[in-house]
Amino acid sequence: MLYLFRSKVSPIRRQIDELYRNLHDLCDVLEGKQEESNDPNLHDVLVTESNELLTGLKNLFKDSDESEQIRIMTISPKEWGREKIQNW
Repeated sequence: MLYLFRSKVSPIRRQIDELYRNLHDLCDVLEGKQEESNDPNLHDVLVTESNELLTGLKNLFKDSDESEQIRIMTISPKEWGREKIQNW
């Protein structure tokens, strides 16, 4: 029964994720961001999957030594300042 419910929700979740991405892109336009256009969901990743990936990355960061933490944070957006990285 739960599987049947999930299978009916899955298309709705994908549509919501796509709407979220489109709204995010529109906000970028309104903010005047001139970054290269790319497909933010090239591999059809759900927002929940993206959040799970970030949670795993945060856990890896917490379990790493200082030099590995520095290496991990090199993938952070260049707009992030020291304070945001420290609070991450």
